[in-house]
Amino acid sequence: MRPFKILALVEGLCLYCIACMTAFIPASANAQCTTATSMSISHDTIFTGTGNDYFNPLIRQFDPSLGDLSAVVVKSAVSLKYGFQVENVGTASKTPTIGVVRNDYIINSALPNGYAFSTLQKNYGPYSLAASNGVPNSGPDYAVQAPFSFMSNNTVVNDSITAGVAPFLGTGIMSYDYYPTTYSIVPSGLTYTFTANDTIHFSVKYYYCSATVLATGITDFTATLSGNTVVQLAWTTSDEIKGGTYMIEKSADGLHFTDIASLPTAPGAGDSHYGYPYGVGTQSGMIYFRLKILGSDGSIKYSGVRSVDLGNGTSGGLYLYPNPSSEFINVVFNQSGGNWQVDILGVNGNLIQRNYSLNTTTAHIDFQRSLAAGVYFIRVTNQQTHASRIASFIAK
Repeated sequence: MRPFKILALVEGLCLYCIACMTAFIPASANAQCTTATSMSISHDTIFTGTGNDYFNPLIRQFDPSLGDLSAVVVKSAVSLKYGFQVENVGTASKTPTIGVVRNDYIINSALPNGYAFSTLQKNYGPYSLAASNGVPNSGPDYAVQAPFSFMSNNTVVNDSITAGVAPFLGTGIMSYDYYPTTYSIVPSGLTYTFTANDTIHFSVKYYYCSATVLATGITDFTATLSGNTVVQLAWTTSDEIKGGTYMIEKSADGLHFTDIASLPTAPGAGDSHYGYPYGVGTQSGMIYFRLKILGSDGSIKYSGVRSVDLGNGTSGGLYLYPNPSSEFINVVFNQSGGNWQVDILGVNGNLIQRNYSLNTTTAHIDFQRSLAAGVYFIRVTNQQTHASRIASFIAK
């Protein structure tokens, strides 16, 4: 478990934890994990306020490289202390009942219908108030209700999302708008003041099938958009086993995958390298890929998921100069400042050099060793979105 970390610019704490799922698992999430290990990641944020304060929870997206996201549970639990003073200002006695109302309204486009809403009302009284004695805040016309527990860790929102989870995929931050309102329904002829103190425990829990085998066989797996027409899939394995098959799968939502091609395992001395070009045609938006590894013994394993943004990941937005070059290359990303991984690749796809550039729109890359004359490729990967682009240059 990681330490508490502040993620929102309000009185809040965020707790991030990963755990194997053993209980309280959405049935559909568990059913989708067949040969993989069911896991969950929970992002928990705690806010305190005065009953009517706006909060802006900032929650990390689910990193698709961890596995296949099967369900998302958005939950909010509220504790509320409430107290009030009421006084009769009329000439006749009254026996009013006070209504206390709490609403919780959460907005995010990824939620069903784009929002979640909860309301709770409780009535208190009646209170016996004499006719006004003309003295504020005292006498038989005045009543005080000390702060009491109106809500005690009440679950007000508990949405389980199993369809349309694609907006939750990525490595960025999702922003939620949380609007709580606390108020009273008070009969006429009374003056009324109240105090409210609430604690909101807001959480987003990702349930996923952990099928990653990168640590045990696949040492590298990439998906790179080339020329805005082809996604080049490449992976490297160590200790390859004979008689196996790689099924290449793709998905439009990161959840439902279909087979698009297969390659037999090719054991050899040292590492084994594989590649597959996927033509994107007229597709746009995000597209996701993974490998299904079929063993000769009938076993099935999965790689992590790799994503490519067909809408924003065109090679036309990448500019290299000077080209040809002999000692260095300058890379212009043509996007607002971001964090980039910059790879120099040979014509056979082998990695020659890797650099990182942070919070920038350009990068100056010195060659770490002299490059033989010929054609090379620059592959840039946005570290936030994992979208990749590629362009070629000539070494002289």
